[in-house]
Amino acid sequence: MTSARLLSFLFPLVLLGHGFAADANPNQGIDTLIALGIRQLEAKEYRTFLQTVVAPDELKKISEKEGGLDALARKFGEEKAASLLAVLKAIQSVKPALDDDGRIATFTVPEGTASPKGAIKFHRIERNWYLAN
Repeated sequence: MTSARLLSFLFPLVLLGHGFAADANPNQGIDTLIALGIRQLEAKEYRTFLQTVVAPDELKKISEKEGGLDALARKFGEEKAASLLAVLKAIQSVKPALDDDGRIATFTVPEGTASPKGAIKFHRIERNWYLAN
């Protein structure tokens, strides 16, 4: 087998081993979701960030409120984005604790990180992960 053929065979396996799928749904891997969230917050893409990390049912409720998602994104950007960005950066190399069902992943926020809570949680709905708190 030539090295080019070997690489073309191994590359998808390497991606799958790191939590990436060929269609790369960012919500199917917590590591991928956290990395994407960091990029979106650094770029100040608050609306897109919320659409990525908020569960669909909650997103629908938010969208139906007065001002909708745009108002929430504005307020989030002003009040919470910076501290959440710091938390996501701090936990990106931390292994979470999973509940017995594997549906809730809890990351302990390292000391010294500007966070109102000592932990951040993600919950899995079907195959996708979303921010829980």
